[in-house]
Amino acid sequence: MTTPRPAIHCIDDTPATRRALAACAHSLNLPLHVWNSPDELRAALDGEACGVILVDIRHTDGDCADFIAGLAADGIDLPVIVLAADADTAQCRQAFRAGAADFLEKPLQRAELRQALRHSIGHHVLQHARLDAERQARRRYAQLSEREREVLAMIVAGLTNKEVARALEVSPRTVEVHRSRLGRKLGTDSFAQMVRCYAGLVEGDSVADTAGVARASGRVPIPGASSLDLRM
Repeated sequence: MTTPRPAIHCIDDTPATRRALAACAHSLNLPLHVWNSPDELRAALDGEACGVILVDIRHTDGDCADFIAGLAADGIDLPVIVLAADADTAQCRQAFRAGAADFLEKPLQRAELRQALRHSIGHHVLQHARLDAERQARRRYAQLSEREREVLAMIVAGLTNKEVARALEVSPRTVEVHRSRLGRKLGTDSFAQMVRCYAGLVEGDSVADTAGVARASGRVPIPGASSLDLRM
């Protein structure tokens, strides 16, 4: 799954605000969608939406917390920028406590608006990319055989091919084959990438007790032989 194109979503009926947003959307080459109410916006978006929401505080009935909580309940995680005319400190504090990404006073200053949009959208795009990568990693990991997960766990624990071979009582060549197959299945090009992307999944897997012991004690249990200390 790829990250959808980000968009700017606005709930504000002020012509000056809409003009400022239209100009910024054009300069950022992003689509702008204007909604008449929070309910209309929530009905149109879903958890895959990417971008940012700007809402005049009047359209939240003065309660940013309920508005943002409603988005979360619908699985919509877009950052929210709250807009307010004649804003006061209490409104600003309430918006940030509710989880708003930013708070802008009207009339909007285009330079400030553009900066807020770039920051919020950029953060959300990166967040989407990370979540997508995590979903792909879980999917790929679930397709591994039990033996492949054992080998991966030992590799992540820092064991060499020879140490894995001794622990599993197989040849180093067999471990090399497993390792090459793991790289293809997991979509990784290096040992570092394999560890970075899959160490967390290995930690939560009970399949490879051998690797768990290695991580916990720094020793590799080898059937029929004394343990090999990895801490040297």
